[in-house]
Amino acid sequence: MLSNPLRLLLPILVAGMTACSEIGPEITPVDDYNTVPSDTLQRVFIEEFSGVRCVNCPAGSAELAQLEALYPDQLVIMSIHAGFFSSPYPENRFDFRTGEGNALLNLLKQPLGYPSAVINRRLFEGEADLQLSRTQWAGFIAAELKRRAAYNLEIETTYLTANRQLRVDVRASRLDPIGASPMDLRMSVFLTESDIRDVQLTPAGKQVDYAHQHVLRKALTPYDGVPVGEALIGQSSVVRSFSLGMPEDWSPGECEIVAVLHRSGEEWTVLQANARKLVQ
Repeated sequence: MLSNPLRLLLPILVAGMTACSEIGPEITPVDDYNTVPSDTLQRVFIEEFSGVRCVNCPAGSAELAQLEALYPDQLVIMSIHAGFFSSPYPENRFDFRTGEGNALLNLLKQPLGYPSAVINRRLFEGEADLQLSRTQWAGFIAAELKRRAAYNLEIETTYLTANRQLRVDVRASRLDPIGASPMDLRMSVFLTESDIRDVQLTPAGKQVDYAHQHVLRKALTPYDGVPVGEALIGQSSVVRSFSLGMPEDWSPGECEIVAVLHRSGEEWTVLQANARKLVQ
């Protein structure tokens, strides 16, 4: 467990807090290595690029649902509505586009076709770019799951129903205290929402009650994350804390916090990811 929940409530009771803000890190002493589980799962982060006008994207989402069932608790999925097919129809209840989603599309580059996904932000051998077509996902996901976890991510959430205030604490831990220097590591934290009933184009036409899953709603960090590598040098773990005022039309029971530990600079490879329901 991270911190005492009662202690975590105090920062989010500050009046007027309505936007994401980084509260600051806590540093866990180096002798805490023994508390990190040795059987930590290596999870795979999947950034699916989608849009309500994308007729083939429901097939991609169905493929990811099958892979989720095949690998329980090992896939962390985020559906990003950005690019050619993301403009809402007049009858859509929601506009799923976000500034962070557009920035991620620019970072990871425009797909040649949809559905498309980026897996662990890894440039696989023989591929020209990060974007992968639906038929490629299963094989590359299986390969990534064979990697040994070098880091662990733990997520704690505290949500106050009365004022819809959320606090998130994410602990990143090194599993190997004598491994390579993690200087360039960054942490990205996102909020996604599932089972959003809204219009989606399908091969049968517009479906008004399509269930959109894992939709990116908001980044609690900058889209490219916050640095944590320097804090992990000589330390076993570091905690970053964030807060958010939840809009009224988001359903807390369907929301998840997604945390990602990744490189920065020319290489953005994801080293570990995790997700946790906002409301347990």
